[in-house]
Amino acid sequence: MKKIMVAIVFVGMVLPSLSFADTLPQAASTGTADLRTLYENSLRQVIALLMQELASLEAQLAAENPTGTNSSSSVPVACTQEVELCPDGSYVGRSGPVCAFAACPVASSSVTTSTAAAPMIPASAPSSTVSTTNVPAASSGISAASATQIGKMPLQRIGTITMGASSAGPIELGSLKLTFSGNGYAAGSSTFLNTVTLKDQNSVDVATSFGATVTRDAGAGTMSWTFPAAVASPLVVSSGSRLTLQLWGETDVIPGIAGTAESLSAVIQNPGDLTFYDGADPAAIAAGPIPLSVIAVPITVSSLSWSAGM
Repeated sequence: MKKIMVAIVFVGMVLPSLSFADTLPQAASTGTADLRTLYENSLRQVIALLMQELASLEAQLAAENPTGTNSSSSVPVACTQEVELCPDGSYVGRSGPVCAFAACPVASSSVTTSTAAAPMIPASAPSSTVSTTNVPAASSGISAASATQIGKMPLQRIGTITMGASSAGPIELGSLKLTFSGNGYAAGSSTFLNTVTLKDQNSVDVATSFGATVTRDAGAGTMSWTFPAAVASPLVVSSGSRLTLQLWGETDVIPGIAGTAESLSAVIQNPGDLTFYDGADPAAIAAGPIPLSVIAVPITVSSLSWSAGM
C-alpha cells in the first residue's frame, strides 16, 4: 500500500512537468499528424521514470525492513471483548495482532486439601452406608430433631432420631448412648432420667419391642440402650428405607430455679455412642458393630429451655 501511494505521488509530480510548452517546439517541426506519436513517446518516458522510482523505492524499503515483516503490525488492533475461563477459575481475554486468547496461568504444584467430608462407614467396612434426613450422608450417619415445649410438661416426645440405610443393604442398630446436660438436668437429675424412654416408630418402648437393655447413670448424665443382635426381631433398617426412634421424657419433674432460666439437652456425643452392624446376616454380626464417623458427632437429639421460675 505504501509503494502504491508513493507511486501515485510521483506520477502527480512528473505529469505536470510534461506540459504543452515542452512539446510545442517538437509539434511545430513535425506537424499535427505526428502529435499523437509525440505524446506516446512522452508517456513512455514517464513510465520509464516511474519504473526507475519504484525500483529505487523497493530497494529503500528492503534496506529499512530486512526481515520482511509487515510494518503494519505496529498499528494498534482492537480485539473483541471476550473472555475464556481457565481451569483455575480465572479469565483471560483476547490480545495481540491476531486477537488470540492469552495463555491461562500455570497451575500451582502445591497440594490442596479437600474440604469434603469423609464417608461415615470406614473403608474396611462392607458395602452398606447410613444415610440421613436433615444432613448429607457423607457428613453424618444420623439426623435428629428436638421438640418444642411451652413450659415443663408431663410425659411427651422431646426429640427424634432418624436412621436410613442405602440401597446397598440393610443395617442393624447395635447401641445408642445419650448424654444429658444443662442446669435443668442438674436440677432434676435422676428424677428426670428415670422418666426417659426410647420408643420405636409405633410408639412402643424399644426395651419391649426389641429387647434393648437400658442403663442409666444419673451422675454422668448418660442413658444407654444396647440392642441384642441374635434375636428374632432385631432393630433393622431395611435397604433404601428410614426408621425414626422417639425420645420421651417428663420435664415437669424438673424443679424451677428462682430468677434463672433453665435448659436441658440430649446429645450423641462421641462416635461410639451410636453403633450399627453393616447388615442383618450372621457375617455382618460376626464382623462386629461399626461406630459413627468422628465428623458426624456431636448430634443434638433434644434441646429445651424454660423461662426463669418455671
